[in-house]
Order: sequence, then structure tokens, then C-alpha cells
Amino acid sequence: MPIRVRLHGRLKDLVGKEEIIINREVKTVRDLLEELLKQLGEKVKKEFEIEKPEDLLQPRSRLVILIDGFSIKLRGGLDAPLSNVREVSIDNIEVMEWFGGG
Repeated sequence: MPIRVRLHGRLKDLVGKEEIIINREVKTVRDLLEELLKQLGEKVKKEFEIEKPEDLLQPRSRLVILIDGFSIKLRGGLDAPLSNVREVSIDNIEVMEWFGGG
């Protein structure tokens, strides 16, 4: 069953489309993230400093990935099994401190 990955924010601009379809069978969170990283491309990996799936689980990761509405960080790690996943959503969240100068 294909998995629809919806992209938000700057990711849409960097990738050039609003969604990616993953047609490959994925059994774990790691499988999903590996396929996703291939399809996102080098430009996104460089911009968000991502080389491997583990980077997306780091506290300082600037990307939030939700599988059917739940963060990948809450799914039990990279080797957590996936079943009946219908949708993945990726959002770029950046919170910055306001500062001024004179």
C-alpha cells in the first residue's frame, strides 16, 4: 500500500512539490526514513544537516515527522514496526529568539 508523505513549510519549496508517494514496502520506522531521505534529495539533507535516519531523532533536529499524527520520536525508535501507515507529515519548525541592535 503506498504511503503519502505531505511536506510543509520550506520543505515544499526545497523539494518542489507538496507530497511524495512511497511505493516501496516499509516495515520499520528506519525503512520509512531511509526511503524518505532518498526521495527528499541532497539539497534537503544539506539544508537540515541530515545524513542518516538517526539524525531525525536527535533533540536538535529541525524537522518534525509525524506518522498518522504521532511523532516518530514517540513510536519506539528506528526499529519500531509499522503497520497500516497511511500518511506521514513532515514539518519544519523553527523558533528563534527575537533580537535587535542599534
